Amino acid sequence: MNDKLLIFSEFFLSQKGGGTQKSIINILNSNKIATNYLLITGSKDLDGLIIKSNSEYNIKRISNFKDNWQCIIEIFNSKKLYFNSFFSYKNTIFFLIISLIFRKEIILAPRGELFENNLNLKKKIYIFIFSFIKKNIIFHCTSLAEKYSIKKILRVKENNLVLIRNIIGNKQITINKTLKIRKFIYLSRIDKKKNLLGLCKTLSKFEMENNNEKIYIDIYGHIHDKDYFLKCYKYFEILKHKRIFLKYKKHVNPNNVNKILSNYFVLIHPSLNENFGHIIIEALSCGLQVVASKNIFFNNLKKNNCGFNINFNNTVELHQILLNFIKNNNEEIIKSRNNSHKYFTKFIKDESNLLLKYEKLLC
Repeated sequence: MNDKLLIFSEFFLSQKGGGTQKSIINILNSNKIATNYLLITGSKDLDGLIIKSNSEYNIKRISNFKDNWQCIIEIFNSKKLYFNSFFSYKNTIFFLIISLIFRKEIILAPRGELFENNLNLKKKIYIFIFSFIKKNIIFHCTSLAEKYSIKKILRVKENNLVLIRNIIGNKQITINKTLKIRKFIYLSRIDKKKNLLGLCKTLSKFEMENNNEKIYIDIYGHIHDKDYFLKCYKYFEILKHKRIFLKYKKHVNPNNVNKILSNYFVLIHPSLNENFGHIIIEALSCGLQVVASKNIFFNNLKKNNCGFNINFNNTVELHQILLNFIKNNNEEIIKSRNNSHKYFTKFIKDESNLLLKYEKLLC
């Protein structure tokens, strides 16, 4: 047995795998927390394309049955394992069972998967079965809301819960303060959880005050659910008659997110819930104001002068907020962008204590 940390993540360096992989990337990029590790992950992205590896990280990509056997050997020879998902069959459930058989030290990070509106019948059945084997597993929560959901859904004892928020790391961002059009951006995976359809339905109830008022929202993100996207797209045409223009752009390469964001004034994030919300911190780092739901980690946006947490079913509230943003003059825009970046800078000012907590958890 060695002291190597095994990390299991369904996606890593994926173009379309979402924010949970970002959490692992930031841990590994700290260069202090996990130096002796092996990251076990899938070989394909959400769209089935092969993910390119990177020699910067110590990665084992699973692509066949033989790879599974090699991973089992790694589990047997390792002391501690960290699972970056609760429901991933390929990268959590199978290897978690093996780890329990070998009586390994297990840390499990559900990454928001246990919020109640994310649970269907199959997941509830698995949770019931899991409740009989969870005794010695440590659960890593990254928000108070997630901690409460884990305690409620899995009935986990306080001693088996560790609350440590996500690492952000240092970011050097140049803020674009010259915006000719007050455009809004949605940048997230397109599926039920991210609630783009809910946003469209609320926008369809708007009554614009005069002919000069127009709302432009550009939509970026991987179309995870095509049927869901088609429901949203039907509203795109309806909304044009109300002078609200939604346009689907494309999926964004993770390396280009900041470049895209810097061209917009406001991020609209109607997600039903977020365990953390990496896209929100990215937007704030670029100086964007954020309009997001109340069920997220960043639920104090108004207090910090960098946006609003709202109920996206509230037509009047959303309408008023968006119109006020449109009416901002250049001086107000510069002030808003400075406020957002100021909050971001304050948020990441000192992560040394955070790194120590992760070091204790993982090393």
